[in-house]
Amino acid sequence: MDSKPYSVSIVLDFEFGSRLRKVLIDGPIWVVDSPVNLEVARKLWAELPGPNHLTGITVFKTEKDRTPTEILIGEMATIDLHHGEYSADPPYTMIRVFGCGLEPEIQDALAEFGFDSFIPTEDGFESVRPLPSSISN
Repeated sequence: MDSKPYSVSIVLDFEFGSRLRKVLIDGPIWVVDSPVNLEVARKLWAELPGPNHLTGITVFKTEKDRTPTEILIGEMATIDLHHGEYSADPPYTMIRVFGCGLEPEIQDALAEFGFDSFIPTEDGFESVRPLPSSISN
């Protein structure tokens, strides 16, 4: 059995580009739409087609005047819907965020999805939650 947590990477950096390839190794990615990110995503879609909605790269649109914090908080419900307990078995228990610092309002918003552990990283932060009680029992 694989002990590696099911993680979803969330990229909020409009210039992340070629770094997507390295991040994809660790699981699905949700990346903010921009010319450079979309170009790399298209190349990776062609090279490595994902078998289903739980793998690969999802490019999402946002207004460029929104802060990374606003973008992350605004996308979490959709990400949770696609990778949470109603869509994945087992559901994701970790997020890896790139291009956004760990702010108190982010911790509060992520707590609503069960995330209770936060680790700052060089490019953002990671957060972990336990499996939902309906699954871990």
